[in-house]
Amino acid sequence: MKRRASALYRRTETYHRGRNGWLAAAVALIFASAPLAVLLWVIPQTGLGIA
Repeated sequence: MKRRASALYRRTETYHRGRNGWLAAAVALIFASAPLAVLLWVIPQTGLGIA
């Protein structure tokens, strides 16, 4: 687990340092907004939006 986490950390470090910093930021934004988008889609589907 430790090795995996450090590898992921190293990858994000290189992303932030490199030219792909904006890409990493965009991906992070997408992942952050994904649960919200799912929630906004699920509520009308389940009918909770009406109540």
